Amino acid sequence: MKAYLITPCLILLSILFSSCVRNSSPAIYEKIDLLPAPSGNLPAKEIMDLQGITSIRFVSYDSVVSSQKHDTAFNPTFEYYIDEKRVKIIQYNPLTITVFAFEYNIAWNYYDGKYSYMNIPNVFAAYSLSVKEQLGSWLNDSWQFLYSESLDGKQCQVFGDNSGLTEWVWAKYRLPIQKKRVGSGDIYQITYTKKMDIEINKDFPDSIFIMKN
Repeated sequence: MKAYLITPCLILLSILFSSCVRNSSPAIYEKIDLLPAPSGNLPAKEIMDLQGITSIRFVSYDSVVSSQKHDTAFNPTFEYYIDEKRVKIIQYNPLTITVFAFEYNIAWNYYDGKYSYMNIPNVFAAYSLSVKEQLGSWLNDSWQFLYSESLDGKQCQVFGDNSGLTEWVWAKYRLPIQKKRVGSGDIYQITYTKKMDIEINKDFPDSIFIMKN
């Protein structure tokens, strides 16, 4: 008789306990793991602090699929070196190099075989904009978690918003490593941008950012 009475109680407790776990786990999981990249509206330093990134190098690849172009291959377009004081941007075609070093209020450019200093009123603002665009999220406030998947061996959380933007965020660093934009104008187009060849928190020699004579 006792066993008969105890068993339903144990079942009830088990159901209640599992219900509590199911109800509480998503909230905890969402708080810890399901986080998009820091907003690109935040200050550059705050974005890097939230990601635990002091320096990063990567190559940006683009792929465009549209009703007029069906090449799905990723093509390298830019290479970035970013640390807490400097950014170097190398555009591959045509070869163009731009550096913003706000610590020394210096900006320089290489184009058409010539090096020259750039007359920029606010070098820090130019540096910050580059960090925000490359490390921060482009999602608007309507973002929602979609699913998890591994991308190039990196565990990512995938988020989307109501503008047609999808971001793959490397969970380890809250770093957006792939973006997908779907547009529907006169020409239907899907654009991908992906970070590859990523190196994080390595010391960059000054020579990378110094203008050659």
